Amino acid sequence: MLVTKYPSPTGKYLFQISPWEARMSLWIESPALLKADTNQTIFTFKNSNWSLDSADWLDTERVKMSLRRYPGDHNPSSFEVELNCLTFQATIDGQTFDFAALEKHLEVLYRQGQTKVGHSTPVLGRLASLLSRFRS
Repeated sequence: MLVTKYPSPTGKYLFQISPWEARMSLWIESPALLKADTNQTIFTFKNSNWSLDSADWLDTERVKMSLRRYPGDHNPSSFEVELNCLTFQATIDGQTFDFAALEKHLEVLYRQGQTKVGHSTPVLGRLASLLSRFRS
């Protein structure tokens, strides 16, 4: 079931959300940004593990998205991305990319952030440590 959210101030653009339940009560809202009059997708993720937490329109053509990646084993826990619908460019931390390169760049940031969870302790190592406490 697709859900429409976050229309631009003029209604020219909107987000179409494809929600899915990753695990009990944990919903992922995979976004696609569309041009409303033609239903043309101007940006979407190939990996449906990206979830749109919010979208705030800065003006009629630029939107700031807050995204997270399932599973949430990364630091930072969310990524702020600005999309420019006129130039088809995205900006993250002052770096600008074409829409086509955005997901690849976010995946790199996600993988880098995975090693930072728990002060550089790998997540699986932390889990094994916790489980070993229950066995003793």
